[in-house]
Amino acid sequence: MQKNVGLMRLVYACQYSWQGLKAALSDEAVSRQEFFGFVFLKLITSLLNVSALEQIAMIISLILVLIIEIINCAVECVVDRLSTERHTLSDRA
Repeated sequence: MQKNVGLMRLVYACQYSWQGLKAALSDEAVSRQEFFGFVFLKLITSLLNVSALEQIAMIISLILVLIIEIINCAVECVVDRLSTERHTLSDRA
């Protein structure tokens, strides 16, 4: 199997990331809630009388919440794919 290099690797990586984001938003209610919360809170941060650096810090913290949720969804999908039986370690993932 030939690996993609250069620009095509970036294109495929962006496509896979977009597919993952769409899957998280369509399949996970928590991801949708956090995404809409992000949009709402981003609008709130633009209305606050804070410096640009403080606004960037608030937006970065909101983005980190979304990233962690998407990672959590990915881990849950992998655990569900590996085994459908109940196991205490699966609950901890």
